[in-house]
Amino acid sequence: MFVTGPTGCGKTHLAAGIVRALIEVGKRASFRRAADLYAQVRASYGAMDDLSETAILAGYCGSPILVLDDLASGSLSDHERRIALEVIDRRGNDERPTIITSNWTIDEISSKMDERIASRLRSYKFIGFKGHDRRAK
Repeated sequence: MFVTGPTGCGKTHLAAGIVRALIEVGKRASFRRAADLYAQVRASYGAMDDLSETAILAGYCGSPILVLDDLASGSLSDHERRIALEVIDRRGNDERPTIITSNWTIDEISSKMDERIASRLRSYKFIGFKGHDRRAK
């Protein structure tokens, strides 16, 4: 599922509610921020412990159900594009349910981030939110 809409309209709230409902009925599901994924992989470079890019990606790619929150919110470096594509591609190939939220539409992801990512997201069930920022006063 790909959930898009403006800042503060409820995308993350919906995705977190889905994860909570799944956990309450005994399903294994993970809620992860895209920014944390990028930071964890970046921190693994040169790390002296067992932390490796492969191990981090395995955690994201192997989760039975994954919410990847706020795709395209980072610096949009080549590193972030490569890591996002890797997770989306592996999960798609393994047919693992995935929910991705973003402030950007698929067309914006295509032009500003990566056409390959956008192409894969086009196969997702689309939910578009509209409205105002509920956090704004």
